[in-house]
Amino acid sequence: MQAQYFISLCNCSHSSFAYGGHDFSIIQEESLSYVAGNAVLIWNSGTGKKDYIWSKRSGYCVSTSNYNRNLIAAAEYGLNPEVHIYKYPGKDLIHKFKADTTIRLIDMAFSRDGRYLIMIGGVPDFKISIYDLDNNKRLNLSGISSGTTQTECKIPCKPADYKKVKFNPQNSKEFAILSTQTVYFFKVHQGYEITEQHDQKFLGESERLSYIEYKNENPELQFSSFIWDQYKRVHICCDLPMLLQVDSQTGNQENSLALNARALTCLLTQRHMIISTEDCMISWYRIALPEIVIGNDANSDQKLTVSEDIDQEYKFESNSANIQAQNQQSQSALESGNGMTNASIQPEPVAFMHYTRSFKKLIMGTQQGLIGILSVEAEAINEDEEDEENQNEKETKVIVTPFVELGRFHTQKVNGIKELGETTQLVTISDDNSLAIWEATQFTQISRISTFSKPVALDVSKDGKAAFVGSEKGIFRVYDVSNRALPRLIKIYKFFDQNIPINSIKSSPCGKYVIVSSQENDSIFVLSQLAEHEFDVYGHYHMEGYITNTCFTVQDGQTKILALLSNALLVGLTLPEKFSDRNKMDPISEAVAKPVYRRVDKGMHYVMSNIYNGDIFVTGEDRYLKKYEYPTEPFNKIDFKKAPNAPLDELKSHDIGTTSCDFSNEVKFMVTGGKDGNIIVRNMNHVAQNNNEIQGSEIKGHAVFAQGITALTFSKVRSTLYTAGGDGAFFAWTLGGKPNPNQPVQNQKGDLEPIDKIDQIDDLREFEIRPYKDILQDLFHKQQASKKERFREEIMSELEVIKQKLNELLDENERVTDIEKLERDEFVIDVEKRDKVNDEGEKVCEDIRKEAEKTVLSYELLKERVQQTTWDKMDGQNKGIKSIKGDMLVFNYGIRKRNPEEIRRLTQIINFRRNELREKLQRIEAKLQEVLDESDFAKVKEGYVMNRLAGKPLYEDDQSIQEAAATFAAKDAEKKSKKAQEEKKLQQAGQQQQQTGKRVPTIKITKGKLGQKTKKKDPEEELRNAQKDKMQQREIRGMEEIYWSVKYTLSALEEIKKKLDHPNIWDIVYDAFELYTDPRKRMQIELLREVIFELKRDYNKEFESLEKFKEDSLFTIKEKNEMIKELLNNLKQEEEIFEPLSHILENPDSIFEVKEDDIQVEKFLTKEERAKLDEERRKQEERERALQGDNVGQRGLKSMMGGTELNLKKDQNMIQTELVREDWMNKPYDDMNEEEKLKLKEFELKEKEFKEKQRKAWEQDLKKIKGEIIEIQLRFEERILLLFKKKLFFDVRIMEQELYIIRLTIMLHDAKETAVDQSKYLDERDKLERDLKDKEEMISTFYNFQQDLENQQKNNSTIPEQEKELKRMFPDVNIKQILNFVRQGRSKKPGAVQGEPSAKEQELMSKVVELDPFATIDKEKIKQQLKEEEEKETYVFEKDSVAGLGEEDFDKLVQERYNRIEMEKDRQKMANQIQQLKDHVGFLEHLRNDNNENYQHSFAAHKKASDRVEKLKYNFEIVVYLKQGQVEVPQLPVATDYKDAILIKREVIEDENKEIVKRGDAKVKMMNSISEFKTGLKRVRYQKKKLDMEILDFEERAKDVQLYRVTKQTQEIIQGKHQKKDEEDKKRLENQIRQLDENAQKRIKTINETKKKLKKEISDKLKENEQLETKARQLQQNVDQRKQIMGLKSKTSTDGVADPTKKIKEIAHKRKLMDIVKQQTEEIEYLRDELDRLRARTFPSFAHLHNKPDFPDEA
Repeated sequence: MQAQYFISLCNCSHSSFAYGGHDFSIIQEESLSYVAGNAVLIWNSGTGKKDYIWSKRSGYCVSTSNYNRNLIAAAEYGLNPEVHIYKYPGKDLIHKFKADTTIRLIDMAFSRDGRYLIMIGGVPDFKISIYDLDNNKRLNLSGISSGTTQTECKIPCKPADYKKVKFNPQNSKEFAILSTQTVYFFKVHQGYEITEQHDQKFLGESERLSYIEYKNENPELQFSSFIWDQYKRVHICCDLPMLLQVDSQTGNQENSLALNARALTCLLTQRHMIISTEDCMISWYRIALPEIVIGNDANSDQKLTVSEDIDQEYKFESNSANIQAQNQQSQSALESGNGMTNASIQPEPVAFMHYTRSFKKLIMGTQQGLIGILSVEAEAINEDEEDEENQNEKETKVIVTPFVELGRFHTQKVNGIKELGETTQLVTISDDNSLAIWEATQFTQISRISTFSKPVALDVSKDGKAAFVGSEKGIFRVYDVSNRALPRLIKIYKFFDQNIPINSIKSSPCGKYVIVSSQENDSIFVLSQLAEHEFDVYGHYHMEGYITNTCFTVQDGQTKILALLSNALLVGLTLPEKFSDRNKMDPISEAVAKPVYRRVDKGMHYVMSNIYNGDIFVTGEDRYLKKYEYPTEPFNKIDFKKAPNAPLDELKSHDIGTTSCDFSNEVKFMVTGGKDGNIIVRNMNHVAQNNNEIQGSEIKGHAVFAQGITALTFSKVRSTLYTAGGDGAFFAWTLGGKPNPNQPVQNQKGDLEPIDKIDQIDDLREFEIRPYKDILQDLFHKQQASKKERFREEIMSELEVIKQKLNELLDENERVTDIEKLERDEFVIDVEKRDKVNDEGEKVCEDIRKEAEKTVLSYELLKERVQQTTWDKMDGQNKGIKSIKGDMLVFNYGIRKRNPEEIRRLTQIINFRRNELREKLQRIEAKLQEVLDESDFAKVKEGYVMNRLAGKPLYEDDQSIQEAAATFAAKDAEKKSKKAQEEKKLQQAGQQQQQTGKRVPTIKITKGKLGQKTKKKDPEEELRNAQKDKMQQREIRGMEEIYWSVKYTLSALEEIKKKLDHPNIWDIVYDAFELYTDPRKRMQIELLREVIFELKRDYNKEFESLEKFKEDSLFTIKEKNEMIKELLNNLKQEEEIFEPLSHILENPDSIFEVKEDDIQVEKFLTKEERAKLDEERRKQEERERALQGDNVGQRGLKSMMGGTELNLKKDQNMIQTELVREDWMNKPYDDMNEEEKLKLKEFELKEKEFKEKQRKAWEQDLKKIKGEIIEIQLRFEERILLLFKKKLFFDVRIMEQELYIIRLTIMLHDAKETAVDQSKYLDERDKLERDLKDKEEMISTFYNFQQDLENQQKNNSTIPEQEKELKRMFPDVNIKQILNFVRQGRSKKPGAVQGEPSAKEQELMSKVVELDPFATIDKEKIKQQLKEEEEKETYVFEKDSVAGLGEEDFDKLVQERYNRIEMEKDRQKMANQIQQLKDHVGFLEHLRNDNNENYQHSFAAHKKASDRVEKLKYNFEIVVYLKQGQVEVPQLPVATDYKDAILIKREVIEDENKEIVKRGDAKVKMMNSISEFKTGLKRVRYQKKKLDMEILDFEERAKDVQLYRVTKQTQEIIQGKHQKKDEEDKKRLENQIRQLDENAQKRIKTINETKKKLKKEISDKLKENEQLETKARQLQQNVDQRKQIMGLKSKTSTDGVADPTKKIKEIAHKRKLMDIVKQQTEEIEYLRDELDRLRARTFPSFAHLHNKPDFPDEA
């Protein structure tokens, strides 16, 4: 290495473009600091000067500052990171310590006084740590306590929910942590810990944290930021339009301020709460302070309140956003479309606000990367103004002060950066969906364009007037940036069909070409770099792999393309000289591209080339730059089996990976950037180096955690290097003697340049952009349209000539003789071509056939696999039986196949159980005692216990159920009988009333709708309904009869022994009382599974029997249906014949059958297959014709099967022997004589009688056969109903056994889980016991330390010894004065004049900012500091000498006074330590009590689990049957818990009931006697009261008679004249009734006449309808005949087929028939509509009929 090739970072000047849209902190007066790149950036907002504190490792990840002490803290990123604290402006490192985290910190904050720094760790620990700057140590935090629990010092929320941490400005021992939904308020308490060293215990100091939390009632509310005020309250911004105020001491919400929009941040001043909302409004809300602001009189109840009054408002609008909006509007005005409106300007509300140190300027930042200053000074508190404003309502002031932008920057990863030509402007693209143009000399953003998707690739033209941008969605855009302030979109291309990203865009140094590629595609597109060519696409190269990266290189003086492929190939391509004479849809041919290849090492992903000397470098996963020569081999010579040749040279590069590279011909530098954030600068002329060291200089420019360096570029004419990182920041480095000028170098733009001639276009979203290949295809078709048309015309003219000649030859062939005439197949122009076409067709057919076979085989394989996994797994398939006529469907049980392992296990269990039973029988015979004696639990074999007895149960009819059903039916019949009698009585009563002359209204309820006509009953329908009712009655009767009950039988010992030789599974099932061990429970589960299989098999046997019965029944019904068809044919009747219904589940094998209906595609038939089908059809028709003839065997079979044809034939023969029609009967009737006419009439009468008799016999047989079919249906329905109910019965039995299996499994699981719980609770109890013991020991130790300190304080003799020493030292003076001086010092200390502050106080107070809302806190601390200084005692011999001491003795006395002061301080310190130790012991006792409570809970849980384990050892469960009416446990909706239920014998309940009934009867009898007595008493009292009232009534009547006044009316009544008047009224009413009856009769007569007329009209309409229907049927028959004519196919000879003229005539004939059919169809439709119209006219319409009263006279 040579020193002249190194570049020092100190010699590099640098500037930055960085602000990531995050929070920042204030330092000094108006400087802001935050992390940018690899450094902490300190930006003076007043002067614009930027300063940096660079990290020497992997970069700073978080920083904070404190402007009271001008401190900056920065935390490194990496393993075991360090925290650095600097003193600004000197940037002196005053503190350096290891952070208490593994990799990084995520947040830091200073306390207001700058003494403490709190740090929050990141992955994986998330610890909380506090550093004490005054004592230069980290606080020893022992843990966090919340309530009674103590945990590690970690953040209490989820790491992803963490937001911010801040100290309480009033108390440095308090801080708050904000998470997404919770605020945690922490306090730091003094604590102690015990350390041991050499078997000795020492008391050491530590701190512990405690916290309370606040969580809003709304569980969906989320917090965003918060601030403290001076009264220990926090104000929280959330995602709802409100500001919350919470007390940190109680964790309670005190207030909420309603806002107009969601608050993003807030800031406190003395007079206002400044709130920034998402609607871009900044509002100054007035605050109300308490009466006592701060001081010794302040108490915890003091708080400020944010009122709803807004004093000032400011509408935040950034200048750059306004300019961008104006630019877009101007572009929209210039263009017809919307211009650059691809992404509308979104509002940018202020998210971060901080006042400068003097509170005169407001520094604000947005999340979109904008930062600036608003010069609005904070207002101080003025009591006079407050009183005046309270009296007068103040209007809201609108602030018009302009917002001064400091800059707008990227907020996410910068993917590309390029210098625009030789100017000082830059263009960048970022993941924040933007393209920005910058001025490097002024560090400002000139313009910005928002994009729909992330731009990921960038390059510019050589002249810097065009920018080429590729997006992650595969869209290539060209921007005109010649006007830097007003860029335009002029081209859009979509090269790839899928939305794959464009990873590489490179512009050639010659200024002619641009290449575009993607890592997910194998094509390289070449475009023009010249505006004269409108950036047209020249074409594309097709590679042998995906394009990992591309670049340009220079080889032999020519510009060429280098591409690195995904298969580790380096490809060199030649650029064609001309592109215009080729089809752009096709790739550039190899003859033109001349591709050459070279193999490189695997894992390479980046290729770079020095265009100045042709050096080629690749890099990848191995962290080396490898130099290669230009490729030279063709692709077919590449051997992938061999290792690639070694590179020419290897240069050590970045540790993580190289991401970018550039070369500078100006300063001869090669620069690379990596993910490690380092910049390596190499001299291009001396790159050879030792592999173990980097040959060049390293600059740590960006941070590793921000993805390092993502893009870099060298200035082409200056020594400036631009690098960008993943945090959105980019830097400018001057690496040589030609830096950027002080003034901008602008682009020299002419009046009308070629790029100005290209029109601006509208930007589109990805799905709206057409692929470039489609555009090329449309362009190609458009260009080729004229050529195609000319070619088509030429071909058509040639075809016309050929067609004419061919027609002449065909005509000539028709005219020649038959011998000379050529057939169709012989008339071939080109035999070879025909054969070739046939062969090709056969080949295509063969390919299709093979593909079809593959498809069929794949489906067959799929079918086999599905069948193996489903169908073949079943031993008995699930199938059903459907009712013959109804919808009932009964299924069997599907039985799965048991695998060999299950069968082997079951066999072992059965054999084991058989041996076990034999041993049990031997013990019974020997009368040995069993382990468990059943007599202790049950005296008899209870039938209500499941599986109580061995042996297969019998399923018998349950007579009790039948008896209950019969009782129910009898009660029902009795109710019906009573109801009928009541109705009869009512009818008789009505008749009697009618007989007495009274009119009784009657109501008749009929079925149907009002006004609906009733249809005349059909006798046959009544017969069918009767049969149906009969069938339903049989079904109901059957339902009542089908019941079963489970019966168990006891077997003798000998029978049991015999059964053990060949046992049934029921014989070896365990009894319920034998399941007292876990192994028996497990074996019982397997046995019960086999029981379930046995039950299913038993039911399936009955199912198969019914299945066979159905087959026989269907066969019989089919035969009888044939007989019915024959009888109906004889009777010449049409009737629907019953066809039995079937179901697909009755034949489950049908799923494997492929029917023709399942294949939707029409089958292609060859000539041979068609001939074969025609032959089969012909044979089938012959067989059918033969069957339709006189078949003797068929007729005999029908007669044998019970038909009546034989009897009818016999009767017919008998009559035919008598009835012989003679020949004379055939002559005309007029030619016969009277005798002949009489004989003919007699003959016809006999013949008619015979036919009538035959018809009746047929009808009788038809009725009989139908009845037989119904009987068959009824028998089958009874059996299927029986099976259906038995299926339900078997379902219950199976579910019982499954329930038993579940209970046994639960018992086993319960025992296992209980044992696990026992072990868990034991471990937990032991752990808590150890913790409790440790806490007891710790409390005891601390208590001993406390006692020692108290004893030390009590036994402290330093003060008495000092006084003794004073007496010894000054024996000759007044010792009282000496002791008073040492004890109290001087009586009065000199101080400043009251009301006049000292110079030091003035100096300290001058540093306090009056506008600071926390200024009172700072002033109080200054006063406390001055007070402590004033209390320091200083003595002067001349003024303070006592007792006549000399100067030397006085100095000794003063020293003793100072010693006394220290003693008192030590004494007070010891007292404080004792008190703190007491508090700590109290805290430990609190934890001990909580631990003890947990221990007691754990101990109880362990004891409960242990008792449960002991209980389960000797406990087992049984399943019992309970009748519905005998369960007295309250039933739950889902499952009732019977664990606390008990079983009580029936006799006990009956005895209790009898006693209850006996006592109840006695009580009722007594109550009846009491009731009778009371009733008699009430009756007597009533009679007495009635008599008293009658006496009173008679007395009153007597008085009325005496005082009654006789009138004229009274006299008439006495004389009886009123009766005559009543008779007259009666006659008048009778006349009125008679008149009403006459009127009613007239109306009835009129209505009847109208009714007759309507009936006549109805009959006429019906006749007319019948005529129309007859006509319609005739027309329909005509249409059907014509359709048959149309369906006939013309059969022509071979010659006719070959003749085109005949074929044309046949087509014309068919067309004519189709037209006729269509015309007649339309006529039929018309006639149908007319018929419907006429029918509608015959029915009355009540649409306009109003409700009229039935009796108008009464209306």
